[in-house]
Amino acid sequence: MKSAAFLVDSGPGIGLGHLRRSLVLLDAMTDAGFTCRLYTASTDAATALGRTASIPPASLGDLPPTDVVVCDSYVMDQQQLALLRGRRTILLVFDDMGDRPIDADIVLNHNLYGATIDYSRLTRATVLRGPECTLIDRRILEARVAHESNVGTGIVISFGGTDDGTRAAELARHLLPEFAGPIHIVVAPGVAPSPDVRKLTAKMPDRVILQHGPDMPPLLAGARLYLGGAGMTALEALVIGLDMVLCVISDNQRLNAEAFGRFGHAVVQGLEPKEAAAIAVSLLRKPYSPRSSPVDGRGGARVVAAIEQLLASKRKD
Repeated sequence: MKSAAFLVDSGPGIGLGHLRRSLVLLDAMTDAGFTCRLYTASTDAATALGRTASIPPASLGDLPPTDVVVCDSYVMDQQQLALLRGRRTILLVFDDMGDRPIDADIVLNHNLYGATIDYSRLTRATVLRGPECTLIDRRILEARVAHESNVGTGIVISFGGTDDGTRAAELARHLLPEFAGPIHIVVAPGVAPSPDVRKLTAKMPDRVILQHGPDMPPLLAGARLYLGGAGMTALEALVIGLDMVLCVISDNQRLNAEAFGRFGHAVVQGLEPKEAAAIAVSLLRKPYSPRSSPVDGRGGARVVAAIEQLLASKRKD
């Protein structure tokens, strides 16, 4: 029996992006016959996504023997990665920025811009990158089909798993004079919606709707436009085919936003509610035109194939 352990960042100040993309790979590996175990410091975050997780052991040396370790963490240092590789385990490390040396067997940059980063001086690992390796939940692909047959009219606003909806409420107020709704404000599970959001949604329940820990695929499938951060939800909106207005509010989303811009989507530098709302309204006034996506949804299968190939090679040795 093949086995894998996932060590994933999550929790307050981190959000759910690492966890959501790692779970796509975990499901693909499970489908391929791996027994997978998930470790994350915030087990509540995993529970909110319908998953069971364990707290990582205090020492990585106490991690149970496993064939593959998948590490999606900004806080794991080189010494810890070397320790994991020293266990004769295949180590896959997620990377987004290409700004650090990486001691691993496989480096995965599943972002649209992944192929633009030169890893030759950072690692000797097999590097998997770009849209061919983008990890997308299979339900997002189903949502694309649903969206193609029945394009929605609403807006989904989200700024990720660390935001309480304050930013979204500000944007909604700029949209309301020009857009009848619905405007869906997304607040991640485990994050208390701000008083500002609760007040706005209570005042206009038919036009502004609080989505607290929603089921994202059908929510996005029923929308026309996504407005918010350039993280995992933006990637899902891209695959489904929504119009998008992206606000770059953190440095680690800048490359992603620029990549979306190359596919014709609007990008606003910083949180500029008036500007972002005006662009969104102008897009909604135009006839909808289906958007193409460079992501075919088979990224998980390709990553698993690379893992299994390396695992078979190591077992021969």
